[in-house]
Amino acid sequence: MIGRAFLSWVIGGLMACGAGFPVRADTVTIGGTGSATPIVRTLFDAFHQDNPDAALNLVSPPLGSGGGLKALAEGRIDMTVVARPLKPEENAVFGSVFEWAATPFVLASPNGRHGSGFTITELAAVYQGSLANWDSGAPIRLVLRTLDDSEARMLAGMSSDMDKAVRDSAQRPGMVIAMDDLEAVELIARTPNALGGTSLGLLRSVGVPVSAFPINGVTPSVQSLKDGSYPWRKTLWVVLPKEPSRPARQFADFLRSDKASSLLARYDYLPVGR
Repeated sequence: MIGRAFLSWVIGGLMACGAGFPVRADTVTIGGTGSATPIVRTLFDAFHQDNPDAALNLVSPPLGSGGGLKALAEGRIDMTVVARPLKPEENAVFGSVFEWAATPFVLASPNGRHGSGFTITELAAVYQGSLANWDSGAPIRLVLRTLDDSEARMLAGMSSDMDKAVRDSAQRPGMVIAMDDLEAVELIARTPNALGGTSLGLLRSVGVPVSAFPINGVTPSVQSLKDGSYPWRKTLWVVLPKEPSRPARQFADFLRSDKASSLLARYDYLPVGR
């Protein structure tokens, strides 16, 4: 079982310079969905090899998709990575917007076991509370997200039964609720018998020892995402202002390069268009 202090150190180390703003002209300040934080850090390290004067400032704690768009519109950051498509009125505010990468959305646990995975019907029973135990008899301890979060919406969109079950779970007393993607991963990893939604790419890039379950008999992977047999995905979009800084523009170009695509695949992300 991974220790809280160790996991906090891993995630904290990915936050780069924290919540400050750039102090150098070649610094790129990025905020947005927490699920992108580790892979952005990894890719910037690769970008930095050929651009040694460039520096990265990842805003911490994560702003979320909505917060990242707001900060970008106000000129407080140089780029945002979000986990939802932009609305028409948002598109008019920004410059370049591109769909960047996708990764399987998964249900994960540090030690729980349930046959060969879950069906959607079984997951609805878990969130509703009628399926309350792992195969070992230990209680399933759900890690929830707020209902307006992309992970909660993903779960709710799996079926009409899941939609109701996810809403009902938010009303159950004593439930654990994570406020962002990185906190969710930490809670899942350090809570015995936990079960929660996250993404395979985030688990891979953070490196926590948890297992993702097959759903309806299909194992989540980049290949099953690509061939359509596993339909549940978390997609990331990159958004730039209308007049991006030179370092931000260069890093955005790098994110669509062959080198970046190879790194994305290594961490269980499917580059869009590949």
